[in-house]
Amino acid sequence: MNDDYFPEDALDRPYDWRLMKRLLAFSKPYWPIITLCAVLVIISAGFDVSLPYLTRIAIDRYVAVASKMVTLENESLREHFQTQYGDLITPVSKTEFLIDATETQKLFSEDLKLLRDDGLISDERIYVVLSQNYSAEDWDAAAEVCRKNSFTEFDGGFYIAAEDLTKMPLADLLTLRKRDLIGLKTLAMIYLAILVLNFLISYGHVYLMQWASQRTLYDLRVSLFDHMQRLPLSFFDKSPVGRLVTRTTNDFSNLQEMFGAIIITIIKDVLMVLSIAGIMLYMSVKFALISFVVLPFVVYVSIIFRRKARGAFRKIRVKIAKMNALFAEFISGMGVIRAFCQEGRINKKFQDINHEVFAWRQRQITILAIFRPTVWILNSLGTGIIIWYGGGKVIQNEVTLGIFVAFIAYMRMFFMPIHDLTEKFNTIQAAMASSERIFQLIDREPEPVVQDLPEKGTPEDARVEFRDVWFAYKGDNWVLKDVSFAVKPGETVAIVGATGAGKTTMTSLLSRLYPIQKGKILIDDTDIARLSLSNLRKMIGVVQQDVFLFSTTIGHNVTLNDESIDEAAVKDAIKIARAEKLVSRLPKGLDEPVVERGATLSSGEKQLIAFARVLAYNPKILVLDEATSNIDPETESLIQEALINLTRGRTCLIVAHRLSTIEHADRILVLHKGRLREVGTHYELLEKRGIYYDLYRLQYAERNRA
Repeated sequence: MNDDYFPEDALDRPYDWRLMKRLLAFSKPYWPIITLCAVLVIISAGFDVSLPYLTRIAIDRYVAVASKMVTLENESLREHFQTQYGDLITPVSKTEFLIDATETQKLFSEDLKLLRDDGLISDERIYVVLSQNYSAEDWDAAAEVCRKNSFTEFDGGFYIAAEDLTKMPLADLLTLRKRDLIGLKTLAMIYLAILVLNFLISYGHVYLMQWASQRTLYDLRVSLFDHMQRLPLSFFDKSPVGRLVTRTTNDFSNLQEMFGAIIITIIKDVLMVLSIAGIMLYMSVKFALISFVVLPFVVYVSIIFRRKARGAFRKIRVKIAKMNALFAEFISGMGVIRAFCQEGRINKKFQDINHEVFAWRQRQITILAIFRPTVWILNSLGTGIIIWYGGGKVIQNEVTLGIFVAFIAYMRMFFMPIHDLTEKFNTIQAAMASSERIFQLIDREPEPVVQDLPEKGTPEDARVEFRDVWFAYKGDNWVLKDVSFAVKPGETVAIVGATGAGKTTMTSLLSRLYPIQKGKILIDDTDIARLSLSNLRKMIGVVQQDVFLFSTTIGHNVTLNDESIDEAAVKDAIKIARAEKLVSRLPKGLDEPVVERGATLSSGEKQLIAFARVLAYNPKILVLDEATSNIDPETESLIQEALINLTRGRTCLIVAHRLSTIEHADRILVLHKGRLREVGTHYELLEKRGIYYDLYRLQYAERNRA
């Protein structure tokens, strides 16, 4: 497995705005929907933070309704309070005033301290009934209840100790607190409406965001797949299949999680934190600042967690990619593994990489197992501080019961987005690492796209010429050295030589599967580098030694789903390729399903299908790369008959090890160590008693021994 060609271990960017910018570019067509989702999330966040505040209003305004008695004997002090706080205090006598408990926090701190230190404000909770809060009809009933239950009357209302309300008959209490019950009912309806609306809004933004994310990833996946089809063959020669499969599975799953949930929920979490902090500061600045004491510790723990988790997360992704690559390689080579009894060694190798994945997973789990309880302990500590400090302030009349309850709720809500934001960093890390690997693949240079020359168009006569061609797969390790020859239209030329001489390489260069370093390859005197790949490859039909069949039907493997090739053309191709016997014995004929890689067909049968495929496409140039090497003698005789029809009227290049199959070629090219050493017919080369003669004599001797 080649790690140098696909250096995942070199990836170490937990976040990169350039990557995010490229990702967002794929979502540009869906920005209106994403913007709508963002608006819905903002509304949802507003609804969420409003619920504790509604609770605070319900408690302070309608449940724990209480006032305090302020006694001001000092005339100058009395005048000061009447001037400064006339709208907050209600006079019940010349020196006594009632102030709503929720309004005491509006007093200047020095005035409140004076009242408390001098004992001018009572600790007793007083329930006040004001005529201004009732209609004329309801006031008459309320006043009658107050007089009946010994309320103290003053100009404009009545008051009584709050604890004495429990001694009243239930009917009288309901009459007196009718306004409070109506207020609670109204708040309850608002609360329920917010829950219903929040559910609908949450459903809407989740559905729309998931749709937009799926469309974005769909476009990205199409772009990746399209680009991979245009990558040079050398890339696939060196890239493990498992890692390439990981690009379209694991890596896209990471991006889906980020696009589908993280981006929008991060907006919501940030808004929640800011909104909660703002509301808490609005209700009580001092109380809020005390509540935020644990916040620096949470931030510190989150930073440590992010640093520790980053390395573990990267390692996990790299190890999983390697494990997938190994797994794909093992499955592909299972026949060889069993043939050479390598199960034990392969199992050990797989267990090693699997153990590495497990070890790094355990490290990640350990980090999470420490982080999560730590955050919740700090959360509980913050709540404890609120109970300790806030409870005392409620007793001291500096904070209302409603604010106290709301602070507890807000503190729990405040830590949840912080916790989520930190953990979502994991997902962002995974998505950034995945996007970097995906874009690393997309950024690879594809095969050059060349338009056909307008003045010449596509070559017609199919004359092939190699002119001073040099080629190396790597560096200056030349596979072909200064190779020159020409093939006339309709001529059949065979290419022979020892293993590694460069025969298959020549046929690959003709289809521009690899770029040549020196020289030219021409078709009808036009450099193939100046032809578009599509038109060039349509001219060339290739039958390789290792035939690949797709998991579809026999017929579709012949046509490759090209609708321009009708069934009659397929049957003709099958007939000329001498594959009629094969198709006729299959239960469904051309509709017979082919399993993966054609495992249920013999090598010879797959070669027959490959011949039929080439015939169906009717190319001008035919390349047979060891096409008869895996065929038994009986099938070979059928192929020899088919070759007569197949090569008629076509320029044909035949790569062969078995010299008996190319004796009737118009010319034979003999390659040796990358150079063209001999050219001639079968009999001419035998007369020369050179390299071809030695190869022929060697094979003839082997046949005699057999």
